[in-house]
Amino acid sequence: MCRRSHRAASTPLHLRDDLRILRDQADEEFLDAWMAFVADGYARSARLWPRVLEAAASDPDVGARLEQLQANRRSDMESVIALLRERGMCRSSRDDADLASMLSFLISPEAYTQLVDEGGLSQDAYRDWIVHTIERVILTD
Repeated sequence: MCRRSHRAASTPLHLRDDLRILRDQADEEFLDAWMAFVADGYARSARLWPRVLEAAASDPDVGARLEQLQANRRSDMESVIALLRERGMCRSSRDDADLASMLSFLISPEAYTQLVDEGGLSQDAYRDWIVHTIERVILTD
């Protein structure tokens, strides 16, 4: 099995060359493609997230790695909001930092776990719901 390098794993998503295909999507396809990427990633990793949080509380090395992951997440969310503004897709008058925080909450591993693993939504239903929610909560006032 091929494993991602530590460097790739520590690089914010919006800076990774292998994700250029997402950034290059047409406006009408961007949110669907991005949320498919997020949902597929969470299908593989969301159940591990609580273990990471537990380990970070007792292991300084894991704690430092978690801090880096969270910093990368904030950077990714800010980058996505900027990209949505550049494309003219985000018309909200809210502050970009607030929008990035809201977006991070909506597409968190905790939200995915609650909706899909615990709530029983299918991957397709999750993707449809999250795209719909982002369009109404993040992109408009």
